[in-house]
Amino acid sequence: MANPESVILAMIADKDKNVRERGVSIIQTVRASEAFDKYIEVQSGVKRPKRIRKFIVPKLNFNCKGYTNMIINKFEEVKGPGTIPTSDGVSVPLRPPKRLMFMTKLDTYEPVTVPPLVEDLSPEDLERIKQHPFQCNIPCHSQAVEHTVALVTKSTKQYRTEKTQLAAVLSTAAARKEFKGKISHKRFKLAKDKDV
Repeated sequence: MANPESVILAMIADKDKNVRERGVSIIQTVRASEAFDKYIEVQSGVKRPKRIRKFIVPKLNFNCKGYTNMIINKFEEVKGPGTIPTSDGVSVPLRPPKRLMFMTKLDTYEPVTVPPLVEDLSPEDLERIKQHPFQCNIPCHSQAVEHTVALVTKSTKQYRTEKTQLAAVLSTAAARKEFKGKISHKRFKLAKDKDV
């Protein structure tokens, strides 16, 4: 859960207005550097290859006072042309935005990206988030995930090694898949308690 994108989502859904404002500010900063990169791409005519977003484990600050500071960040200068031509042919100095970076476990820095869930939010929507916490109607996990979590928890209590825990989880999941719909609770009647 300590992915920078997850932290940003948690920040914009926080009850504290200051935390939400900071989360919105991060999104705006990241969007500005991404927009600048696209502008340079269009001006230069050189397309950057599309990269698949991959999860990179961040280095965590365990001495922080809150979750908003657990990821180590820094700002990096964005390189670009010093000036841009205007429509009347005059060159105007270009001040590129700073890019927000996070430290990985390997002590390298990677750029922070906007969470896909809020990628299409308009600037007006972001301003609304400053006043009211972000909400979405997408469940964070399904009932199948709940069943799997319970199964993994049970196996860790019953078996010592990771190998036997994994074997227990996989065999139970395979059995559930094989017998799905064939056995139901309706076939079994509960015996009523009798007074002795």
